[in-house]
Amino acid sequence: MSQSPSKDKPPTPEDRASTWLARIDAGWKAGEKFRKRGEKITRIYRPESEGQDSDEKAKFNIFWSNIEILGPATYSRRPKVEVSRRHHDEDPTGSLAGQILERALQYEIDCKDDFHATMRLVVKDRLLPGLGQAWVRYEPTFKKEPQNLPGPDGEPVMQEVELLSDEFTPIDYVFWQDLIISPARTWADVRWVARLIPFSKAALEKRFAEAAKQFKYDLKNVPFDLDATREGESDDARGTREETGSDSDTKRAGVYEIWDRETREIIFVIKGVPVPLDIKSDQLQLEDFFVCPRPLLGTTTNDRFLPVPDYVFYQEQIRELDQITRRIDVLVRDLRLVGVYDATQDSLKEILGGGHDNKMIPVTSWAAFAERGGLKNAVDFLPIDQVVKILSSLYAARDQVKQTVYEITGMADIVRGASMASETLGAQEIKAKFANLRLSSRQQQVAEFVTAILRLKAEIMCRQYSPATLVRISCIDELIEVKRDLERLSQQQAQQAQQQAMQGMPPPQPGQPPAPPPQIPPPPPVTDPMQSPLVQKALELLKNE
Repeated sequence: MSQSPSKDKPPTPEDRASTWLARIDAGWKAGEKFRKRGEKITRIYRPESEGQDSDEKAKFNIFWSNIEILGPATYSRRPKVEVSRRHHDEDPTGSLAGQILERALQYEIDCKDDFHATMRLVVKDRLLPGLGQAWVRYEPTFKKEPQNLPGPDGEPVMQEVELLSDEFTPIDYVFWQDLIISPARTWADVRWVARLIPFSKAALEKRFAEAAKQFKYDLKNVPFDLDATREGESDDARGTREETGSDSDTKRAGVYEIWDRETREIIFVIKGVPVPLDIKSDQLQLEDFFVCPRPLLGTTTNDRFLPVPDYVFYQEQIRELDQITRRIDVLVRDLRLVGVYDATQDSLKEILGGGHDNKMIPVTSWAAFAERGGLKNAVDFLPIDQVVKILSSLYAARDQVKQTVYEITGMADIVRGASMASETLGAQEIKAKFANLRLSSRQQQVAEFVTAILRLKAEIMCRQYSPATLVRISCIDELIEVKRDLERLSQQQAQQAQQQAMQGMPPPQPGQPPAPPPQIPPPPPVTDPMQSPLVQKALELLKNE
C-alpha cells in the first residue's frame, strides 16, 4: 500500500516547529507532578518566612540539616582527572597521549571552567527534587589577523583572515525545571532531550541573526516573556522568580535547545515563532550524540524515568516532627511562673516584685504573719507539674521520631558526629559501616556522573580541538620524555648539518693530511613540541577513531 503524496513530501519549517512545540508541551505535562513536588520540597528546604512568631511556623528543620550533611558527604572537592590506557601496556605513544588528554582536562576544570560550583548545584538538585543535570558545550574562539594572500592577479594582497585562537568546552548547569526529556522508561530509550535557555534581546539577535535570514522570520516578533514559555509553571515558582527579579529586571526569551538522537539534529524553537529559530547538523559527532550524560536521579523504577525525591520516603515523619515541635512551642510559651498572694501583706508584693538581692524586707504584724504559716500559706502558685510531664513525653517522642528519620535516611550517629561515651569502638565501627553502605551508593552515582561529564569533554577535545590547542593547554613540553625526544631531534639535526658540510669539502690531495672539518655553528635547539615525532604520534592517536 503506497503512502499518500502529502506524507512523501519533506516537512516544512512550520511543520517542524509545530511538531517540536507539541512535543515540548507533552513533556511539560508528563512531568507536571514531578515539578510541583520538587517546588514544594524546595520551599520546605528554603522557607521564605522570617521568624517564628506563630504556632504554625514552629518547625524542626531536620530536612535542612540532612541535606547540609549529605551534600558534602556526597560531593566535596574538585575531581582529579585520570586518563589511562585500557590494558596498561608499555606503549610510549599511548602513555603520552593519555598524559596530553589528562593534563588538558585538568587544566580546563581547574582554570577555565567553574566545574566545582556546577557540580555542587547539580548535587543539590539531586538531593532536593531528585534530578540534577549538566550540559557540555564546544566553544571555539576566533580572531582576525592580517595575512598576505594571493590576489586576483597573483600578487600578494594583505587581507584579514579569521583564525582559530582558542577552544573551550564549558559545562553548563541545567536547572531541573528547564530540562525536558522525551517520555521513556530508561535513559537508553530517550529519543531527545531539551533545555530552556533564557536569551536577552542582544544575545538572541547575535545568535540567530543568520538563521533568521535563512528561515525568513523577524526577531522583533519573539516574545520576551518566560511566563508564556514556561507553560504549566506553578504560581509559587513564578512568584519566586518575580521576587528575585530574574525576569522583572530584564525580560528574557525562552528558547528551547533540542537534541534529537533519531535525526542527529539540533533544533532551536520558541513559542510565538512559527518556524524553528535554527536547525544545526551534528558537528560534534559524539558516539552517544547527547551532550549531557544520564542525569543524577533519585529513586527510579523500570516503568518510568522521572525519579521520586528522597524526601517523599520520610515526609510523614517530618510532618510528625513539626507537629510535635509546634505542641512543644505552645506548652513552653505557657510554662511560666504564675501565682497568688495575700493582698493584706504589702511586703509580699515588694518581695515578689524582684530586684532585692541580699536585702531584708520588713513585715508588719510578724506574730500574726507567723501564726498563719508565713510565706507557705500566704503565697500559692499555679500547678505546672502536668505541663512538665507532657513536655517530657513530647521531647521523648520527638527523639524517637528523629531516630526513625535517621534509620530511613541512613544518617547514622557517626555521620552526624554524635556519639555516646558508653559506646565501644566496635559499636562505632558498626555505625560507620552502616553509614558507608548508604552513602557509598550516592557517592558512586556522583562519581559515575562526573566520569561521564569528563568523557564527553575528552571526546570533544579529541574530535574538535586542534593539535596546537592540545599541546598548549597540556604543557607537554615540561614532560621528561618530550624533552628527551626534542634533545635527540636537535642532535640529529646537528649531525645532519655537519654531514652536509663535510660532503661539500673537496677531497684531500695525495700525500697530504685530510683537511680539518669546517667549524659551522650548530643549528638552534628544537624547542617546539609540535616538531617532536613522539608528540606527533600521540596526537595522531588521539585523533584516530
